[in-house]
Amino acid sequence: MTKNIINAEYGLTKKDQGLIEKRMITMTSVAEDCELLKWAGICFGDIDTYKLQHSIKKLSTLSGGDQIRFVGKIMARECDYWVVSGVLNVPEKTDLPESRGTGVNTLVYWVTDNLIHDWV
Repeated sequence: MTKNIINAEYGLTKKDQGLIEKRMITMTSVAEDCELLKWAGICFGDIDTYKLQHSIKKLSTLSGGDQIRFVGKIMARECDYWVVSGVLNVPEKTDLPESRGTGVNTLVYWVTDNLIHDWV
């Protein structure tokens, strides 16, 4: 039943369904974080907060990321950018001195300019 809910919620193809494994997702509560930001005079609105919460959940499910948390919003001339960080435990081939998950590469950052679209 849970698998069907995920598939309906994210509109996954059968090929993508095979990539998702059942696992525990650790992420902060965006609603609680945004409530704290309201006390500081920063408010994204209820609709963007709701979209952000579900967008981060989708990112965590599809990317395999863990401990994903909202970092901030960068306001630019053409469009605004939403930024999240997290841990990605997928091995990566790299020529860098430090591999993913160690040293300065401990966290991975994702950015999107639209909460409905995919994160990069």
